[in-house]
Amino acid sequence: MLPDTSPAATPAFRWLHRIENLILALVFAAMLFLAAGQIVQRNLTGGGAVWTDELLRNLVLWIALLGAMAASRTTRHIGIDVVTRFLPARLAKVVQALTMLCTSGICAVIAYYSWVFVDGERAFGGSVLGGGVPSWVVLTILPAGFAVIAVRYAYHSYLAARSAINGVEETP
Repeated sequence: MLPDTSPAATPAFRWLHRIENLILALVFAAMLFLAAGQIVQRNLTGGGAVWTDELLRNLVLWIALLGAMAASRTTRHIGIDVVTRFLPARLAKVVQALTMLCTSGICAVIAYYSWVFVDGERAFGGSVLGGGVPSWVVLTILPAGFAVIAVRYAYHSYLAARSAINGVEETP
């Protein structure tokens, strides 16, 4: 799991990060258990539970966004920093702040349109897992995940801008 190395993190945020890590670990464990169970079932009985493949596909979506949320906590997303390596430290922080602000804006737009999509699914009334679960419930991770990432990157952008202005390195 990704630890929160920030000295400025409040106990409430550390608690939320632990919950986020726990959910991530539980989803991952469920995926491992279901996939292994599916393999055993296919080898022993020649078939498996029909709903397992669909559930695993939905859990992949959840684990991807939960992982992205955890990575955004400490700005550990994949990044291309070729330009900032050749800039003076203060200017590099400005570029970093602008990049993070753009990332935040893009994630906010994706969160909005994800919400529109989820609302459309709710209105349509589709279901997953053999009709037992409304599809919009499974898809709520899309707007929630991208909204969390947008907020975190806006905060990281603020810290980078403040660092550029003050000339002091700040840990997210």
